[in-house]
Amino acid sequence: MSAADGWAEQLSGVLPDAEAEFARSPGEWRNDLAFFRMGVLCWFVDEVLGVRYREDQVGLTAVFYDDPADLFLHGLIDTRRGTCANMPALHVALAWRLGWPASLACAGCHVLCRYDDGARAFNIEATNTGKGGFHSHPDAYYRERYNLTAESVRSGSSLRALSPRELLGLFVGFRARLYQDTGLVDETLADYRLAHRLCPRHDLLRKKAAGLGE
Repeated sequence: MSAADGWAEQLSGVLPDAEAEFARSPGEWRNDLAFFRMGVLCWFVDEVLGVRYREDQVGLTAVFYDDPADLFLHGLIDTRRGTCANMPALHVALAWRLGWPASLACAGCHVLCRYDDGARAFNIEATNTGKGGFHSHPDAYYRERYNLTAESVRSGSSLRALSPRELLGLFVGFRARLYQDTGLVDETLADYRLAHRLCPRHDLLRKKAAGLGE
């Protein structure tokens, strides 16, 4: 059993009692059990697992990635410290194991968790931990904070739950960023091109695949 499997099993075990609390005051959670369950997941990651954003990267405007542990899930599992690349990935990994329709979504270069069952969708900010872990901001918040254009949202580059194929593209893009920051020029461009083929609606991957941007 993997660490994520064990954590999902542990989370599943606390849900019955938690949902009994929801039944007593559903209005505090939009009368939405799915919204409440994602709140429990966030609480679990924050308070039970003790996951935190990497303290040495808090508040930085630019980050140099030379360690794959900063970008991929194994690093977060090993250290309980992560970034906007792997923290929302943990939320998605646990949600999938419980059968919940969550995925990653992008807000420009920022990555978040997004619940979308086809009837309703809401965002989960996975990086704001230490206060219970649950932060669900509306799309307008991300549009303003990350200066997202209307076209970025309309095209599906931002604020849209990614498909499994697109998730793979995003992860390949993370690897490309690692190659970029460690000076592996050929590998960088090859991976950005592959990432763009897998996730063609993502603006940054498209620009990187064309050799544009920083």
